[in-house]
Amino acid sequence: MHVPSGHGPYGGHCVTPSYGHHSVAPASHSTISHDRTKSPAAREEELGEKYRIEIGPHPDKPGTHFTHHMLDCLEEVLGYLPKEHTRYNGKLKAIYPLPGDEVNGYYSPSTNIIELRQRADYGAKQALRHEIGHAVSEMIGWENEHKRKAKFGNWRAHNSGDERSSRRSYVQDRNGQWWSYYTSHREVCFVSNYQWTDPGEYFAEVYAAYYDPNQYSRRQLSSSVLKWFETRLPALVA
Repeated sequence: MHVPSGHGPYGGHCVTPSYGHHSVAPASHSTISHDRTKSPAAREEELGEKYRIEIGPHPDKPGTHFTHHMLDCLEEVLGYLPKEHTRYNGKLKAIYPLPGDEVNGYYSPSTNIIELRQRADYGAKQALRHEIGHAVSEMIGWENEHKRKAKFGNWRAHNSGDERSSRRSYVQDRNGQWWSYYTSHREVCFVSNYQWTDPGEYFAEVYAAYYDPNQYSRRQLSSSVLKWFETRLPALVA
């Protein structure tokens, strides 16, 4: 969930990975400790220092630490992603626990903060990858520079009274903005229904699929999108 300035729901969706031409290999399992002999606070501090990201209780909610299970998820996801997306990403400042269970998480571009619901299933990793995808999008200016490219479905903004094309699908986002994209692209690059909410959610879902160690998720992407992630994205974040 990408939130311009506040809160909102991140829609639910939902082995050896194939890295293709990926420029930065994932961390080896030897670097992922899952050391539960330490306190959650100690593990948060270590992860924060390693990735230069503040990890732990929100300043407004002191004492609310991540669980060991969630810290295991953070370790695995952060360890798998290229360090340019995390440690050296100036658009990712902090990851805080999100109380309650109404939303899975969100990213705020105004603060560069991710808040993540604590959950005990695979969805925690997927939600974190998705939210980091928003931070990477902000880092490279994807919505300004790339969303209108055909390989990504040629996203365009509309007014409600605009003439519609039979070749395009139209959707209204949570803020009332109308968007459209090539209907044919949905057929060759489908990850989830939530992907088609707006351009920001499209990129975050595609990003999460590409960096999912599960090969099935990556196979949902079109060949041109795969090539962009394999060759173009590494150059943009270098």
